[in-house]
Amino acid sequence: MELAAELDRLGHVDELVAVGPGHEGDRVPELPTLTSSSEHGPLTLVRAGLALRRVLRRTSYDLVVAHGAAAAAAAALAAPRRRPPFVVWQRILGLADRSFSGPDALLWRFVCRRVDAVVALTPEMGDEVRRLGFDGPVWPLPNARSTDRFDGLDRATAALTLRSELGVPATAPLVGFVGYLVDQKRPERAVDVLSALDGHPDARLVVVGTGPLAGAVAARAERAGVADRVHLLGHRDDVPMLLAGFDVFVLTSGDEGVPGVVIEAAMAGCPVVTHRLGGVADVVVDGVTGRVVDDDDVQVVAAAVAEVLSDDAFARQLSAAALARSEAFSMAAVARRYDERFRHLVGGEAQNDHVR
Repeated sequence: MELAAELDRLGHVDELVAVGPGHEGDRVPELPTLTSSSEHGPLTLVRAGLALRRVLRRTSYDLVVAHGAAAAAAAALAAPRRRPPFVVWQRILGLADRSFSGPDALLWRFVCRRVDAVVALTPEMGDEVRRLGFDGPVWPLPNARSTDRFDGLDRATAALTLRSELGVPATAPLVGFVGYLVDQKRPERAVDVLSALDGHPDARLVVVGTGPLAGAVAARAERAGVADRVHLLGHRDDVPMLLAGFDVFVLTSGDEGVPGVVIEAAMAGCPVVTHRLGGVADVVVDGVTGRVVDDDDVQVVAAAVAEVLSDDAFARQLSAAALARSEAFSMAAVARRYDERFRHLVGGEAQNDHVR
């Protein structure tokens, strides 16, 4: 939605739809859904493709930008063989091993035959579509976020406000986790990191987000004896303020491309501790804007978190560098790069100098 808003400022005309509702059936009023299912199985993808085909017949479009694998499959099923509209697959996660053999490989090879360009957040994502037979342009474009929500944040004020809400001492270190509470994000490991944190017995873990693993996170905290130091806040609309209030953000995912949340953390001046996965190191520079450890072992991650919490000067240095580096991931800057590539792909076929 942020990308579409920036492209509109550059003369595009956009319509946004989702394959289906979110993980727990949640919907965004501005984002109508093509299906009513949050599960992206074959039947849902076919239904989404048929629904999208009706959308494309209703209005003349130059481009379909498919954000993620399910959207790409629906777009491949919906788009006519004759162009326009051109189809751009915006890759956000790597493909599983099973995607390169058997029935899954047939699906993704079909998708690769029907798309006209691929946005790859990491070089590995570009290599994957080449393995599947895609021979069109692969655009290395970064993930991005709008800076508007982060303008004017004051970390000192945010820290005091959050600690007051939680009812914890003003000096209590806060370790933050933000994301859907699903297997991919491994939120329970954030509890393990807190439990393994040496030298900071008063540290708290703040978990922001909803999902099917919320109960598992609470249960893990109970078993580890740290339930009184784990705060599950659920869904929040003030994530920038929360990120600004954390001393450090911990990323525990098992699979990522370039997660938007680490960009948001940087825009809030919050140092990130993560293990090396996907394109995370493109945003988090080890020892400069946060810590990137080679091993996802809980003890190793916890030691890196403790390093940041134990050295105020180092933490302030990381915070300032993260904020400065985040400018490279502003949606306004990245949207201009999308605009150039979209116009080149569409060529002279865009109507009235607008890309629709």
